[in-house]
Amino acid sequence: MAPLREARESFSNTTPGVSFQIEDAGGRSNFTEQSVQAKLSGSGLTFTTMLSIIGTTVLGISAQMQKAGWILGPLTLCLGCGIIIEMTWLVCTTIDGLLAKGDGIKISSYPEYAQAALGPGGSALAAFTSTLAPLGMICNGLIISSNNMELMFADSLGWSYTTWACILTITTAIYAYFDLFFGSLARLLGFMEIPSWVANAWCIIFAWIGIYMGSRDAVDIPEACRTDTEGHTFWSVGPNVEGEHMMGGVLQLAAVASYGFYCFAVVVSLPKFHSEMENPKEVVRSSSVAYVICTVLFLSIMLPGYHVFGNWGPKSIISAMTVDRPDGWWAFNLPWETGTASGWGYAFSAFVTANLLMTDGIYVPVCVNNLEGAYVMVTKRNLTIVVRIVIRAFVVLLRTLVATWITSFLVMTGLTSSLFCICNNILMPIVGFYRTEVQEVSPLRKALHVLIFCFGFFCVICGTAAAIYDMQQKSDEPTADGKPPPPGSFVQPSLTEACLQACAAALKKSTCDPTSSNLAASTEGSAVAISI
Repeated sequence: MAPLREARESFSNTTPGVSFQIEDAGGRSNFTEQSVQAKLSGSGLTFTTMLSIIGTTVLGISAQMQKAGWILGPLTLCLGCGIIIEMTWLVCTTIDGLLAKGDGIKISSYPEYAQAALGPGGSALAAFTSTLAPLGMICNGLIISSNNMELMFADSLGWSYTTWACILTITTAIYAYFDLFFGSLARLLGFMEIPSWVANAWCIIFAWIGIYMGSRDAVDIPEACRTDTEGHTFWSVGPNVEGEHMMGGVLQLAAVASYGFYCFAVVVSLPKFHSEMENPKEVVRSSSVAYVICTVLFLSIMLPGYHVFGNWGPKSIISAMTVDRPDGWWAFNLPWETGTASGWGYAFSAFVTANLLMTDGIYVPVCVNNLEGAYVMVTKRNLTIVVRIVIRAFVVLLRTLVATWITSFLVMTGLTSSLFCICNNILMPIVGFYRTEVQEVSPLRKALHVLIFCFGFFCVICGTAAAIYDMQQKSDEPTADGKPPPPGSFVQPSLTEACLQACAAALKKSTCDPTSSNLAASTEGSAVAISI
């Protein structure tokens, strides 16, 4: 059996009609002996972890360097990878130690892990954070997918964003209900093995293509336009906090660090993977291989992307995949988003959408599984078929409501990452490891864990504040008819006199005028941008 198919089968919980039993006063649940589960190999775990990490992350990974600069940008990503490797070891070591005690403990979800490692209080917190974190991810995915579909079929179908969000909800329902009514979800996902990896690979390839397209236009930027009158430069070696007060700079760095952990927000899935492995001892090694490979791929996008787009680049690489940029485009607002949407940009959007829809096959079942585990632990009741149907309906409907009604949810994703993902990925694994005392570690490693915990706590506080700050900044942007000004509608502030003269020369005018018919005509088709 192919590795990815084995990995997908890790989400096939039970055969139809299987009942749940409460094993002890702690509320932990267990499947009956009717359960039929496929085991997950080490290579299958590596592939599935990569699939869950790579995707929309590639769109905005280079934009993180606009805040952190050449040094801290890649350093933060590598630091996030190293910390997640250590947290994976902590979680798996804790689970192994708890299972070795032979107390009849069954751990197959993150809330169950927290119940065993942290007690009732920790299980309640984990039930909250481990459900909201993947729920936030799948909601964000539906928002991006719906935007992509609206843009790709704007001319042929003309359906609205809301219509596409409702249509794509069908895939959520399929992933949520398939195992309940039709048996193993792997029967469905097994057919997606090759398409999922094609979409995943092309997300990386299209990111490289977008950087190459930008590099051809970057040579047009005059040297005089690579700095401005306020001292901002095209690239930054250190943190790019010019014009920010001290706290604003701290918040920016916290936001970048939070994004670094968001890239590897898979710890919530580890208890499930551990319970499905052929050899649970391989979880740490196989997961670590996936983290390192993804880090190398992200760096291959982050570094050349920042070299091409600099501090004035787009939030999404797709936004820069335009052609026929107007003369003097580099002098106006959102310069990399000016021009006409290209076929490459549309293709990238299509593959990102396909990747998101197939990645849902990982996160939707994880979200449902965690909700079911939380229900059992909180209510101390069996999971009846009615309850399981209701829980799945709740996930499907809430995802659709968030994606269609909360227009600022993309900004709120930063808030979700800081509050929930870091709690799941850093804070609770460290506390759980030392509370259970399953294994002694060296003083140096203990000191490292203290530093990681403090760093994670810093990211929770300051990363949350940064998300709120960004929301306020977004509300202060000048708008027309309730929408942000389109690319190329006004001259960037603080351009040097030499840059303004270069712009005027490019437009063949006495001044750099954004109302030039050449510029206006060239920005009409630039709506391929994806906000993340």
